[in-house]
Amino acid sequence: MLYVNICVCVVLMLVWSYLFIKTYQLDGYNIKIFINNIFELRLAYGDKNKLVFTKRMIRFLFIYSLLIIGIFFLLNYFIENIYLLILDCAIAFLLTPIFIILTHYILLPFEILIKKYYISKAKRKLAKLDIIKIGITGSYGKTSTKNFLASMLEKEYKVCSTPKNFNTEMGVTRTILENLDDHDVFIAEMGAKQKGDIEFLAKLVKPCYGIITTIGEQHIETFKTLKNIEETKNELPKNIPEDGIMVFNGDSSSTYKLYKNYTGEKYLANHKGGFSYADNIEITSDGSEFDLILGENKTRVKTKLLGKCNIDNIVSASTLAFLLGIKLEDIKSAINFLKPPPHRLEVLKNNYSTIIDDSYNSNFIGASEAMDVLSK
Repeated sequence: MLYVNICVCVVLMLVWSYLFIKTYQLDGYNIKIFINNIFELRLAYGDKNKLVFTKRMIRFLFIYSLLIIGIFFLLNYFIENIYLLILDCAIAFLLTPIFIILTHYILLPFEILIKKYYISKAKRKLAKLDIIKIGITGSYGKTSTKNFLASMLEKEYKVCSTPKNFNTEMGVTRTILENLDDHDVFIAEMGAKQKGDIEFLAKLVKPCYGIITTIGEQHIETFKTLKNIEETKNELPKNIPEDGIMVFNGDSSSTYKLYKNYTGEKYLANHKGGFSYADNIEITSDGSEFDLILGENKTRVKTKLLGKCNIDNIVSASTLAFLLGIKLEDIKSAINFLKPPPHRLEVLKNNYSTIIDDSYNSNFIGASEAMDVLSK
């Protein structure tokens, strides 16, 4: 009976812990952010993001399971009064965040050693490769701009880019170790939840080229102020070498501010009077059409993508592609076949309706853009 009680308690505890553990993973295993979310009761409800059973998460679940097995064994072994046992088990359930924090710190020294090993290995691999390295950051549009740029550069180069939104230190490291091979170009999407994140990624990748997309109040709960976000995104241009090139999305006031302050070779996109922008924009339910201006060059382009944000990202990507030697006709051709990343203003049609799936976004700029697209 003892072991049956322990098994029942452990299984119920693991089910109960799911939301807490998923929140911990989505917080990037950052214990400070996790604690803050627990106090504010911001758990990762819903199916938008599911628990991913990475090697780190499997290690965590193994130690966590051993910990709660030990706790419930002691409770069931030493407490004979059934009512007191139920009360103590209920308290144990309420202490789930404490057990997660405890497991985190038990594993922390081991995880630090693993992280250092893989990052060092990735740096050594990159140092041996003579390739074009590009960093892309910003609050919104990083993944789209990365995908658009990769499609354009593939007209001339063999391109490796970080998949999906792999934009953390371990996501970029994993891409370098597992995906980067005999490529000509490596594009790294660089995300951040706190100061220093972009600088770490920039020192890891050491890009010679960079793009900063729209900057806004993404992750404001950890950055606290827009100024902190701007300073963090500015860690990319600060780490671009003297002979490197930066492209800035001038439609964003915060990004434009960084452009004005940057002293290296720079190009302003999405700004009349800048190097590149879209003119005479026409948007229908079938997509967008506009004049693409790149320096003194002008061409009419068509895309199935909707929304000004997508057009801004296309212009930013086109700017760097053009600077890297991609012909205007090849850029135009690539734009014609671009597809939106899943759930980002993705148009889905059936016999009864047209669905604009923008469910990935949950910020003011993204929601406003979706309403603007819907109105057209």
